[in-house]
Amino acid sequence: MRFQLMVHLQQMGLSNEIEVEFIYLPAYSPKLNLVEYVIHLIRRAIFAPFTHRHFFAGH
Repeated sequence: MRFQLMVHLQQMGLSNEIEVEFIYLPAYSPKLNLVEYVIHLIRRAIFAPFTHRHFFAGH
């Protein structure tokens, strides 16, 4: 990917004008995924009243 981008920028004459920095990101990270966070909040709102203590107390 880096090489292809470098070649493309050179062909366009932009290799000296544009600086690109590649940053490693994990393939999947729930902390970086907004949908995972929203699902977490929904589950928390729905299931918060049903704690283990409340469930096992017979209420």
